[in-house]
Amino acid sequence: ALRFTGNGFIKFGYYVEMPNIVFYVKDTGTGFTEIEKDSIFDQFEHLQDNVSERYKVSGISLAIAKGIVDNLDGKIWVESGEEKHKSDEEEGLTFYFTVPYQSISRNVSRSYKKNDYKDFVWPKKTILIVEDAVISYELLTKFLKDSQVDILHAVDGLQAVNLCKNNSGIDLVLMDIQLPIMNGLEATGQIKSFRPELPIIAQTANAMEDDKPNIMAAGCDDYVSKPINRLELLLKINEFLKPD
Repeated sequence: ALRFTGNGFIKFGYYVEMPNIVFYVKDTGTGFTEIEKDSIFDQFEHLQDNVSERYKVSGISLAIAKGIVDNLDGKIWVESGEEKHKSDEEEGLTFYFTVPYQSISRNVSRSYKKNDYKDFVWPKKTILIVEDAVISYELLTKFLKDSQVDILHAVDGLQAVNLCKNNSGIDLVLMDIQLPIMNGLEATGQIKSFRPELPIIAQTANAMEDDKPNIMAAGCDDYVSKPINRLELLLKINEFLKPD
């Protein structure tokens, strides 16, 4: 849309039309002929000389997009604008695709409202946050600001190991996996060798299903996926720090 719209506008957005979410991108650029519209989502290798430049450029990308949408159990299509070119192309295009709408259900004991975060209070507890990215560390401290915990900070795995060796008052570790000097999994293994009872919750951007066995095998007691959901994190911490 950006490439082929010299004048006018580009709009994009979505709306819910149960049982789907419908996404759209609308532009006032060059369109397709009726023949091109019928085959634009098909993969092709040989292009005719008389097809539009937009068709040539868009073809393989839209074939890939269709494959992704198909895998999400959705559909994708294009509609032309209202004004017609003399060349039988129509002014502007609107691309649509749908994906099934499903509400997210989390494994929580009940629904929490904003004021319920006061339930997650652990006075006299100390949490070590192992995180080299400043913005991620600041986000975690914001999540924990009402919890009454003391917070320590390590920026690499080696520093985390040394802090756990020299501070028996640490009650829980939030361990990033991608760390300089020593990664989070190696640091976890070393910490567990001298403090096996210390709960360690991994935080990772790569928590695919295949990664879970590696994370748990390293000694982590649980993990959260980035971007981290505050409620999910507090619930996991509470499992280890809640009063007996």
